[in-house]
Amino acid sequence: MEEPPRKLSLDEKIQKVDDLSLLTDRFRGLVEAKRKLTVFQLGVDGMSSSILLKDASGHEFRTSNFAVISAVIDEMKKIFNLKVGVIEDQINF
Repeated sequence: MEEPPRKLSLDEKIQKVDDLSLLTDRFRGLVEAKRKLTVFQLGVDGMSSSILLKDASGHEFRTSNFAVISAVIDEMKKIFNLKVGVIEDQINF
């Protein structure tokens, strides 16, 4: 026979609410970033868009190469989709 689930203490309930709040904030941030990528339009001329990478030391790398930018955006979308899925799996009641 299955045991009934243990009742959570008030501290445990508050911790679960805090954890859920953090997950929902991360989820919303990822969904918003994904939405921004979806509406991002690459220039038809292949040169009017650019991507900039900057490291902690201030070194920069910039490119306007259409194929590179397109590939980076596609990879970012895949990563956002994976991260959203992970968070969805973590949110359970």
